[in-house]
Amino acid sequence: MVYYSFYSCYLIRSLKEGQQNKVYVGSTPNPIRRLRQHNGELTQGAYRTKKHRPWQYVMIVYGFPTKKHALQFEWAWQKPLQSRHTKTIHDALSIEKKALLLQNTRHSNLMLTKMWAAQLLLNTKPFSVLPLKLRFVLPNMQALFLDDVNTCGLPSHITTSVGSVEDLMLDIKKRGSAYMGSFYCKREYNIFFVNVEEELDLILDCFICKKSISIDDTLDYVECSNCYAMTSHVSCLATQWIEPLELMPVQGHCPNCKFILLWGDLILEARLRSRALTNELEEGISSDNSTSSLSTIATADSISSSSSIINLTD
Repeated sequence: MVYYSFYSCYLIRSLKEGQQNKVYVGSTPNPIRRLRQHNGELTQGAYRTKKHRPWQYVMIVYGFPTKKHALQFEWAWQKPLQSRHTKTIHDALSIEKKALLLQNTRHSNLMLTKMWAAQLLLNTKPFSVLPLKLRFVLPNMQALFLDDVNTCGLPSHITTSVGSVEDLMLDIKKRGSAYMGSFYCKREYNIFFVNVEEELDLILDCFICKKSISIDDTLDYVECSNCYAMTSHVSCLATQWIEPLELMPVQGHCPNCKFILLWGDLILEARLRSRALTNELEEGISSDNSTSSLSTIATADSISSSSSIINLTD
């Protein structure tokens, strides 16, 4: 299975004369490359949008825990009233909006219609409990979206920003590098200063239950990305944060620094650690075949331990 640390859904609009109301919804792990495909700068893919070039981003929705979530959102965004996720809240729509969403004509692709559809989905589970974020390329597009969304609101943890896609991807890369730098520093500290004379697992302590955690069991624990001093078993923090009648937490305060954290962000960081460690093990296999059996066991353990997280996010 291919792992993506970033996967997004997007809305683009045509800039071709006479086609300004033409829009398109899609998904991609690389929005910069994808727009180049839509505009014909790269030859692979994006055939359906060829005759309406050039295209411009309107908004990007990102923060999905898995590619599966992004693809579900994409399909529901394209066909909001056919999606099982939105069937329970059709009655909440105004007659005007529902009529536009149901029309199978060029009017169903109006930019405002797709913005309404996005608002509908962002207020519908499971998307309303995911750590999603919205990026608008132009301030007037953000204002247009927020002006209409005031009537129904958005979940409090879903944030918006304005800026170029290039700046967004650079910021995500920098934050990911900073987080992984902290992980590797902590791991190296354990190797050289804590367990230098003993062949022991690299150990952390759960902030909540006080029991030990192996630092290499990357999917078994979460860590505060603000203070880096709070590490907890996934189950311990989930139990502390989860609300009655909910299947998974949405957000909560770090038990140490009280900073507000999103549950989905913590899971994404755990997956990032897991993938980095798996790559490290694979590199070890290629350089020394004698370690292959040990690396396979470690990888299998990581996959097995991920089941609790997958159950909380899928």
